[in-house]
Amino acid sequence: MKYLNLAFTAGLAAAATIRIDSGPGLVFKPEDITAKKGDILEFHFLPINHSVAQGDFNNPCQMPTSGGFFSGYIATKDTESPTVFRVTVNDTEPIWFYCTQNFHSHCQGGMVGVVNAPSGTSGNNTLAAYKSAAANFQGMAGDAMMAFGGEVMQAGTSTGGSGTGSGTGTNTVTTPSASMSNMPGMNMNAAGNVKVATMGVLGALGLAVFGLA
Repeated sequence: MKYLNLAFTAGLAAAATIRIDSGPGLVFKPEDITAKKGDILEFHFLPINHSVAQGDFNNPCQMPTSGGFFSGYIATKDTESPTVFRVTVNDTEPIWFYCTQNFHSHCQGGMVGVVNAPSGTSGNNTLAAYKSAAANFQGMAGDAMMAFGGEVMQAGTSTGGSGTGSGTGTNTVTTPSASMSNMPGMNMNAAGNVKVATMGVLGALGLAVFGLA
């Protein structure tokens, strides 16, 4: 048992936290990420109003039919938001992602990315191909009414590790702290989960208060 505990501790120590900036502008930095099982993707949000959602390579600017993750919309006017969204990688399958903001068509404008892109032997499943397909997408980028599949929290706080990201897996919802109810573009329901404003309400908020980029 002693040796098992040591091995488990060593495994935790090997996990990395990978910072991904959402913005400024219509870009994730970096947009092409390599991650190991157990690593944490930590999305940071810069002006003006962005989100991140897991996507489907074959259906750009849309979420998978099951599983996945969505951060909700994180609005910030002049500086980086203190709010981050963390997703734990649970395998090394490709994870495609995009910004769901429809004002100025962020996904179609190139705000997409991938974790563990397929190798060169996988044909046309490349980030460039995903970005090109997104640019040709007609319609509204898919989002959700609630953040799910990861942890919405203040930067610098510890993660519970319950949010997961996978090319095929099912993700769990993490309840954020009550302080999140004061974030622009978000409100809390009775259960304490983050409620994400619809495009109409959020768009009006962004235009009136922030302006969306």
